[in-house]
Amino acid sequence: MSEVLRWAADPVDEFVALHNLTGTQVVVYYPSTSASYGVFSCPVRAGRQGAIEAAKLALEEAADFPIGLNPHRTGLISIDQAHDPIGKDHRIGNAHVFGIAERDSVAREINDWVRARGLRLDSMLPIGAASMLAAISEASAGGPSGDTRVVLRLFDKEGVLVAAHGTTLKFVRTISTGVRSLFEALGNEIRTTDRDRPTIRLTLSEAEALLFEAGIPQSGEMVDEQRGITADALLPLLQPILQRCIVETKQSIRFGLSASERESARLYVSGMASRIPGFAALMARQTGLSLEDSGENANEHVSRPTVVQGQAILGFVPIEVQRARLTRRLRRALAGGVAAAFLFLTLDAVNTHFEMERVRESAESLRDRLRDARTG
Repeated sequence: MSEVLRWAADPVDEFVALHNLTGTQVVVYYPSTSASYGVFSCPVRAGRQGAIEAAKLALEEAADFPIGLNPHRTGLISIDQAHDPIGKDHRIGNAHVFGIAERDSVAREINDWVRARGLRLDSMLPIGAASMLAAISEASAGGPSGDTRVVLRLFDKEGVLVAAHGTTLKFVRTISTGVRSLFEALGNEIRTTDRDRPTIRLTLSEAEALLFEAGIPQSGEMVDEQRGITADALLPLLQPILQRCIVETKQSIRFGLSASERESARLYVSGMASRIPGFAALMARQTGLSLEDSGENANEHVSRPTVVQGQAILGFVPIEVQRARLTRRLRRALAGGVAAAFLFLTLDAVNTHFEMERVRESAESLRDRLRDARTG
C-alpha cells in the first residue's frame, strides 16, 4: 500500500492545487490484499438483526484478524421475495448481508495520506468490494421477476460474478481472472511476421492499449500490421486466461442456477472487461447465455455504490476517526439534550405556575363561598 500511495501522491497534489480542492471531503477506493469482504446469506426468519449478527460471525471467521479491534462494516443489501408454495409461511427466502473488514494499520495509513494531501476523509473502500457491490446492483436491476441476469465484472487483479433472478440474489462469486492477467499475458514474447524483428515484447501499457483497441481477435486476422502482430500469435497467450474465466463462469451458473433460471439467463459484462472488444460475445458464446448490451454506463468508473432497495453501503474509517466522530456526535447530542432539558424545565415551570394559579383561584372561590354562607 505504501508504494501505491507514494506513486499517487504527486499527481493528487497537483490535481488538488489545480482545482483548489483543499479541505474537500473524499471517498478513497484502493487496491487491498488485506481486506476481507463478501456477501453472507441467512434465512429471512432470523430477522434483520439476526442476519447481521450471523454475517459478523462469518466475517470474523473469514478475516485473519479480530474484526472487533479493526474497522468493519455490515449492512443488509437485499431480501429475497420468495413464497412458500404450500402457502403456510411466505418467509422462506434469504436475507443477504454485505460485510467488510480491514486492518486498522492500513486504514490509518490511507487516512494520513489523505490528510497530507490537504483533504478530509469521508470513507474508504477496497476496489474489489466496490466492484462487488456495483455488480450486485447491476444484477438486481435486471428486469422482471421472471428474468435472470448474470453480471460478470472484471477489474484489475480479479473479478466478481453475480446472478439475480428478478430481485432475488442467487449467488455472488469472486473469480480469479482480472484484466491485468490479460495484459501480462500479452507481455510475453510475441511472434511477428516481420523478418527483421521476428519476436516482440510489449510493455504493460502497450499491451493494455492493444487489447482495448483490438480486443479478442479471430484466428487469421491481422491485429497490428505495423508491428506484424497477428491473431494467431496472440490467441495462444490469451486462451489460458480466457479459458479459466469461462470455466469459473460456467461452473457458477451450473451450480448456482436452476435449469429454468439458466434458460432465461442473460449475460451482462461490465467494468473494465466491457471495454475489450469481443470479450463479452466470447463469454456469452462459450457459456451458452444470451448477451445483454451493457450500454454506455458499463464503462464508467465505480462510484459510491447504491445497492438493492436503494440502501447505500458506505465504506469505513480508522478506529481513531470512528471514535473522534462518535465523540463529536455525543457532544452535539449532549448539547441538544441540555437544551431540551432546559426547555422541559421551563415548560414544567410554566405548567406548575398555571397549576398553582388554578389552585389559588379555586381556593379563593371556595373561601368567598364560605364567607357568603356564614353571612347569609
